[in-house]
Amino acid sequence: MRGVSVLALTGALLCGPAWGQSFDCRKASTKAEKRICGDPALALPDVALAKAYKAALKKAAGEARELKAEQRRWLESRRDRCVPDTCMRAVMLERAGALERFAADRGGVTGSYSAGHSDLELLDLGDGRVRFSVNATWQGPEPQQIHTGELCGLVTWEDGSARFSAAGGDCDLRFRFEGEGLVVTQTGACDFGAHVTAQGTYARRSSRPPVLSLCELP
Repeated sequence: MRGVSVLALTGALLCGPAWGQSFDCRKASTKAEKRICGDPALALPDVALAKAYKAALKKAAGEARELKAEQRRWLESRRDRCVPDTCMRAVMLERAGALERFAADRGGVTGSYSAGHSDLELLDLGDGRVRFSVNATWQGPEPQQIHTGELCGLVTWEDGSARFSAAGGDCDLRFRFEGEGLVVTQTGACDFGAHVTAQGTYARRSSRPPVLSLCELP
């Protein structure tokens, strides 16, 4: 099968015929694989995802092992956990688009960042929107004094910055790049544990598309 872009695939989902799967359905072993084999609307994004993953592996070069591990984690924590077919289609198309952009050096702000005990993941969706995941940790003076906070959201990225405001007004995060660092400022508790904050200057550890395993499924 020749290459299929995610944009073309989205239209094909609405009116096109089934194109087969990226794997041999006679060897399908998981529930997710069997669902893909039984539904042409799931087979289409599966093929696009496989093509994008192959291109991303080639681009990753020395990071191929890490990308393979992340793809397995993505399958287990995102695709395979979807219940409705609409969820599975959505996450496969999102992942395929992210891998396509990574392979074409159009990942934008996509990547994994860290600041002290806190981790931040950004996934550029390619249309000005960015999905983010924060996992912040506060370590007290005693080993057992560990508090954490997790938050996922969607922001619009403009001119190198973005802002997230949660309903209720108790959480406001602002993101902006300064030089090589990503500066995050926080106002409000954001439902984090005591002393926990996402605020800090984050350094990018990787430009590979993150798994976002902390975020809710669509």
